[in-house]
Amino acid sequence: MNTIQKLLSYRFSKANPSNIIRRSKLGLEEIQNETGAHDVCPCCGGKQGFVITEVDRVGFSCDTVVCCDCDLVFNNSFLLKPIDYYKSIFGKQRWQDPELNFQKRTAPLAYSWMRFAYVVSALKLEFCNVQSVMEIGCGDGCNLYPYHLLGRNVQGFDYADEFLEVGRKRGMNLVLEEFSSCNKQYDMIILIHVFEHMHDLEDVVRHVYRLLKDEGRVYIEVPGIRNMNRTGNMAKKETGFSSSNNFISYLQYQHNYHFDLTHLAEF
Repeated sequence: MNTIQKLLSYRFSKANPSNIIRRSKLGLEEIQNETGAHDVCPCCGGKQGFVITEVDRVGFSCDTVVCCDCDLVFNNSFLLKPIDYYKSIFGKQRWQDPELNFQKRTAPLAYSWMRFAYVVSALKLEFCNVQSVMEIGCGDGCNLYPYHLLGRNVQGFDYADEFLEVGRKRGMNLVLEEFSSCNKQYDMIILIHVFEHMHDLEDVVRHVYRLLKDEGRVYIEVPGIRNMNRTGNMAKKETGFSSSNNFISYLQYQHNYHFDLTHLAEF
């Protein structure tokens, strides 16, 4: 698509020396060659956009664009080979040691328990009807673990076998394949910080609908941009989360889309 550069500030420029240094230290140059760009806006088909940043929070070169027609915020330097990336790079770069990461992500105050508590409180007595749970992009299965401990039938799909194996050792059914190949149906499907990684959101929604039982539930959680340019106290009061007051801290080159809500849930 046609883009006009309107950077939020120089710190969002790929020519900024601090971004060059960070990018070099992390060895991200080789990934840069595996990105593509949109011909039109992925949402409305618009042909014009404003480039507001040229880098993400680690200094990786990627254009974040705002569509001039529908105001969708999206990554216009998306990964061309995402499956290869998630198989070989993402887990090691993001989580490092699989076993220690699982222990951290299932500790008493970890978000996996907070998410589970939110679902239970939202569904109330209807939670008893949730007997089967599937997670797309499950990683090590930490978000499925509370359901597993309650005796629910859980299944997760992801690409990095060494992380899946950690959850398998706890008795969970974690599968190394694309979730769209599944033919079962579930009472609940969860996508936790996964939706924004997808290329074709409509295709994902169609598959989720197919895999969902009648009266089934979907839980979606995405990183948001609501805290942009808010003070820490104001952001915490409004959303429960502190703000860095720096938009770039919400951008990752793995994320293709950005949303105006910190959490989305539909029950």
